[in-house]
Amino acid sequence: MINLITKPWLPVLRASGATGTVRPSDLTDGFSDDPITTLAFSRPDWNGAVTEFLIGLYAVTMPVKDASAWLKRWHSPPSPEDMAEAMAPLVFAFDLMGDGPRCFQDLDPLAGAKVMPVQQLLIDAPGGNTAKLNQDLFIRRRGEGQVLAWEDVAAALITLQTFAPSGGAGHRTSMRGGGPLTTLIRPRRNDQCVTLFDLILANLPRGDEQPSLDARLFPWLGETRTSAKGEVTTPEDVHPLQAFFAMPRRLRLEGGSKGCAGFRTVPRGVNYAGWQHPLSPYYQNKEEWLPVHPREGTPTFRDWPGIWGAGEGRRAATCITAFKAVRDREWVAADLLAYGYDMDNAKARAWEEVRVPLLLDERDRLRATDLVESANEAASALRFAAKRALYGQDREKEGKVEIYLPDTVPTRACAELSTELELSMEAMLRSMVAFLKDKSPAEREGVFLAWHHELRGTALRLYDRTVGIRNVATDDLTRIVRARGGLEAAFAPKGKVAKALGIGERLKRQRENREMAE
Repeated sequence: MINLITKPWLPVLRASGATGTVRPSDLTDGFSDDPITTLAFSRPDWNGAVTEFLIGLYAVTMPVKDASAWLKRWHSPPSPEDMAEAMAPLVFAFDLMGDGPRCFQDLDPLAGAKVMPVQQLLIDAPGGNTAKLNQDLFIRRRGEGQVLAWEDVAAALITLQTFAPSGGAGHRTSMRGGGPLTTLIRPRRNDQCVTLFDLILANLPRGDEQPSLDARLFPWLGETRTSAKGEVTTPEDVHPLQAFFAMPRRLRLEGGSKGCAGFRTVPRGVNYAGWQHPLSPYYQNKEEWLPVHPREGTPTFRDWPGIWGAGEGRRAATCITAFKAVRDREWVAADLLAYGYDMDNAKARAWEEVRVPLLLDERDRLRATDLVESANEAASALRFAAKRALYGQDREKEGKVEIYLPDTVPTRACAELSTELELSMEAMLRSMVAFLKDKSPAEREGVFLAWHHELRGTALRLYDRTVGIRNVATDDLTRIVRARGGLEAAFAPKGKVAKALGIGERLKRQRENREMAE
């Protein structure tokens, strides 16, 4: 039977393109010749969740106290033999099936619960009513009675417990809510490829404690801390590293030698409260700190400040804070990988994954955030101007004709323009983020002026392309021109874009100088 410590069950890809299956202790196998670069499960959410599981395993068996200890491990990675020896004490806790404790499953056999089909382990699986009404048009439905291989079941189980969405009355979400956002530091040795071992090492929480291997760490080793009467589980109630082994869902797998066909589940699993997961950024909502989640729509640099934890009321993931101490001692090239589900309550809309520049200095993050916020203002002005031109109507108010938007205008009308503007500007933003570091105030202002100029030109170009002026009536043409004037006003010295960049006075002087020259 599969044991997640002793059995090779992790599909991996190497730098050469070769594939294979390894144990968790084998991640440095071939490290100097053909290193393992990534997990290679058939689903990206499985790769993400199992990577986080491996970070937890290595945090238990290979703890790093501080930046000095981290750098020592960076320069001298452990051998597979050393890691197998370090993980040996965990073997008893990681059987996937059997009569004893089963990893990520309830200790109670849940004998009275109904057996659910195995596909319901998948976060994007259609719910029972959706399937009954045949509304799962864009999801490949798995046949009734289908069996999943144990390796895939292990990945699906870990993913569900790590990212669990709302599952109906009493079926708890993950420690970070449904479909949380994860940020991982991706370090590179000599600017080469990122290895899977280095990815795990870079994101280990700091601490040199060897935790007790009991239910405080691995919750399936004891009776479930249920939430039938509203009970919550805080970091003080259990070990902090349970963040990597959380068990919000109560379930038990069913199957035989060939694989798993289903599972039993009951509500009122562990209800986590008051946690800050090491791999997620947080934002403040009144007195409460909540994990950031992917927003609806195409990921753009609009999401970067939340990923960085930049600005008041935001916190970066603690893995980023810890890595700053490493960078203060020795340069290690790195960027950020952010991923997670875009969820609509219990419905998975999309899996999102994006690479983001890694900014460890708060001043650098705030300067980059100014660029992002100015683009947000530009995108909002562009969208509003296009809506006024395409859907607006004229009305007289206090002797003046103004444009107003009828209530019938769709809520998301012209929303694609905002995304297109951001995608058009992303390459320039990436280069400017790298250039801003350690620049003088005058140099930063020059960067901001160049950004403002390009942002204005891109917004006006997208407006003209979208609205157009050919073959339109005179009244429509007037409205189009007036709406365009409103868009240009957003880029004026007193406009919202210049205000976000803090360059209003410089723009004003430039305008005055041009007028004098003319």
